[in-house]
Amino acid sequence: MTIRVRLTATFTAITAVILAGVLVLIYVLTAQSTRHDFYGRLRERTTSVATVFLEHDTLSRAKLLDFNQRYHEDLTDESAAVLRDNGRKQVVDQHGALNTSEELQAEARQHGVIQRQYGERQLVAEYYHDAGGNFIVVVSAVDRAGNEKLSTLLLLMAGGYSMGLVVLALAGSWFAKGAMQPWEQSIARERLFLANASHELRTPLTTMIGELQVRLSRERTDEEYRETLRSVLMDAERLNDIVNGMLMLSQANAKPDSIQREPVRMDDILFDVLAMMQRHHEARRMRVEFDVPNDAHSVTVMAHPMMMRVVITNIIDNALKYSGNEIVEITLQSDSHTVRLIVRDKGLGIAPEDLMRLTEPFFRAASVRPIRGYGIGIPLADRLITLFGGELQISSVEGSGTTATIIVPVYDR
Repeated sequence: MTIRVRLTATFTAITAVILAGVLVLIYVLTAQSTRHDFYGRLRERTTSVATVFLEHDTLSRAKLLDFNQRYHEDLTDESAAVLRDNGRKQVVDQHGALNTSEELQAEARQHGVIQRQYGERQLVAEYYHDAGGNFIVVVSAVDRAGNEKLSTLLLLMAGGYSMGLVVLALAGSWFAKGAMQPWEQSIARERLFLANASHELRTPLTTMIGELQVRLSRERTDEEYRETLRSVLMDAERLNDIVNGMLMLSQANAKPDSIQREPVRMDDILFDVLAMMQRHHEARRMRVEFDVPNDAHSVTVMAHPMMMRVVITNIIDNALKYSGNEIVEITLQSDSHTVRLIVRDKGLGIAPEDLMRLTEPFFRAASVRPIRGYGIGIPLADRLITLFGGELQISSVEGSGTTATIIVPVYDR
């Protein structure tokens, strides 16, 4: 049984039990209310019997029927009796069993009014005080209308519950699909990440092992050994870059709260990164513009200094790498709310279908795959900027270049 099926079954079972409990509660409360109402009508009957009896000091079925027709509705299978304290019993009307036991009379004398139910028949006995002699009026009847109402309610509930189970099953399936989709997508991303990571790690390792095996197959000159060491060093550096990027990305995803933040100046970090870029990309050209107020606070943000440096380095390095010989334009802007670093290149550009996947680890757009890269820089920059409360926006036109914009809130003192 798949997790989605188990989740659907669990959701359906829990909601079905809750629904059944609600329906049972409704039925019980309705039944109690129906019985209570009918006991009230029987109580009115005892009053009718007592009234006629007190007026005439005797009771006949004809007199009682005449009184009820004028003041009350008929009751199904009604039985009534007057029990005097002297032991005399007068049954007025009897269409079913009528309990007039000594035990019932004793309870009526003790409590004044008692209510009993025998099967579907309900009974009320009420004790009256009279100068001519105390007496007990006992009336019982069957609540046909109430029983039919309860039966109809039970059928409707059973039908509604059956239909409800079908709806719950469908809703459970929809709920499980919605609940599982992020998890399944996460699992798919993890599998893709592991597959890509394995490939990226295997490539330099395979190259290093192959290079060393070839060089060790026979004696080589010193220059050949130096060439081998240089090649292995380049592959080791590549491997180190991949591992460091993976570790930082893992830290940003798994333990975001562990990343310490402090007020940092974006212009200072940008100057450091530009100096480093000049050393690594001597042949590439950059045009830098600062459009910020002349105060430190306007360019200060809450971030981890080293990680913000990694973000800016990745964005500018990508622009220089994929811009060919075109100038990369870098603009730092700020207002009272945000600091923006805009990096524009006029390089290869990115296709729309690839642009949507840039934040996937190890994904590389088709237009830049011939150029060396790992597909970690943009996902890492996006995740870190999000942790700093900001946003990374990337727009591109294939063949015309790409614009990356880092937006971070100004530090609120």
